[in-house]
Amino acid sequence: MKRRRNLFFKTPIAIISTVISLLCFLILILSIFKLPEISAKRSSTHLMNSNNPPEKREILSTGGRFAETILEMLPENLVFTIFMPSDRAFERDLGLKANESLEEEKSGNTYAILTRVLGFSALPRAIYSDSVPIQGEVCYDSISGFNLCMYRELDGMLRVNGVRSEKVDVKMGEKVVVHIMNGAIMDSEFQQSVQPDEEDDSITDDG
Repeated sequence: MKRRRNLFFKTPIAIISTVISLLCFLILILSIFKLPEISAKRSSTHLMNSNNPPEKREILSTGGRFAETILEMLPENLVFTIFMPSDRAFERDLGLKANESLEEEKSGNTYAILTRVLGFSALPRAIYSDSVPIQGEVCYDSISGFNLCMYRELDGMLRVNGVRSEKVDVKMGEKVVVHIMNGAIMDSEFQQSVQPDEEDDSITDDG
């Protein structure tokens, strides 16, 4: 009788353990197949989630996910001011589309463009809008040596190398100051390399 009871109790336990193991294995397999799909599409909902601090959500609301990539390039624990292009400026001035997948962004030319944008638009110092004189121009060298000349307009917005800001004085932590710009700050050579050739467009339209 003891053997039968032991066999009766052991068999259900073995069955339950087997079922649990199979379920865990199935969940693992499903998660592996889902991961590429999740990583390839980093939606704006993900970027704007509640885990991000309010100031970062403010930057991403106008700069989009390209702004996030640029911010991730900045060294930690160092003071910077960055004149960040808006989401519209990334597409209009740099030809970067927000619906591009994360893999395309990293494997293609996008990452190189964002690196150049960072070099042109970041200063190794903290500059707030109220420290810039009204109608009185001041100039600083960016981290790539590109000269940035700026002044403050009467409404408090900054104009840097002719590009007007949309938002000013957004802090990222204790070290980084971000100004959202209605355009991408860059030199003329780089501007020609990223913008479409108007002559080619006209030839295509006529042809």
